[in-house]
Amino acid sequence: MEYVAGKAMQTICDEFNAQGLCTTRGAKFDVKTMNKMLQNLAYIDEYRHGDIVVPDGMSALIDANTFNEVQARFTLNKHKGLQRA
Repeated sequence: MEYVAGKAMQTICDEFNAQGLCTTRGAKFDVKTMNKMLQNLAYIDEYRHGDIVVPDGMSALIDANTFNEVQARFTLNKHKGLQRA
């Protein structure tokens, strides 16, 4: 995944938009949308609806290791942001 490899979310969004890709609502990709997507547990097969959680409730789109690497990058970037402030 490009984000895990160090590519900026804005760059990924710009590339998606240049390819004509759009969100499920037909909007262009932005960092807020990308951030929400990359933290969505549905991509590793966990279905949630309100308080109901169903592990293996849907097909996984990425493996758990990749998902965990993305989450670790979020944490690293969060700490870097605190250092800059």
